[in-house]
Amino acid sequence: MNIYGHIKKANNELSVIFNADNLKNVKNELILQAIVSSWLFLKKFIKNIRPDWTQYFSNRLENIIAEELIITNDMLSDSFRQYERMINEREVKSYIYQYIKLMETLLTFNKPFEESCAICQGELFYFTDLVNSIVFKECNTCGAHFDPLTDIRLVHKGTQVRPSTRFELLNERIIEL
Repeated sequence: MNIYGHIKKANNELSVIFNADNLKNVKNELILQAIVSSWLFLKKFIKNIRPDWTQYFSNRLENIIAEELIITNDMLSDSFRQYERMINEREVKSYIYQYIKLMETLLTFNKPFEESCAICQGELFYFTDLVNSIVFKECNTCGAHFDPLTDIRLVHKGTQVRPSTRFELLNERIIEL
């Protein structure tokens, strides 16, 4: 099967997330299962375009637990718009970059319609520095780091960083259930 066949199959796997019936009450397990299924079709093509991200994402999928994810309705709405653009994309490289963006939006907690970077207005994603045990927001455009509660800019160069989990966000009082 050629790359376009793989892209079509990956889109079909992801479509269960964005089905109109599921959109408001989609479960983390369903989202994770759809992501893993789509990844199997695209992994070998993405590693040619972004090998560093391929390794990172493979590790993330192997170690992620559905209960650790926080996926809000705003995150789903934002990712639905990205998904609609992605499925209409005909250039493979652009499609791959949109797929990567979609995966980051779904698997890394963010507040797409509430927060933006004070410097460049880019999206802010929540990460945890494992060495210093701190949660921070990182701009996906300029890379600036901010304190999640005060929005003060941090001078932070974490070496072991991963997306924040539900427990960490609850513990820092960034979210409430």
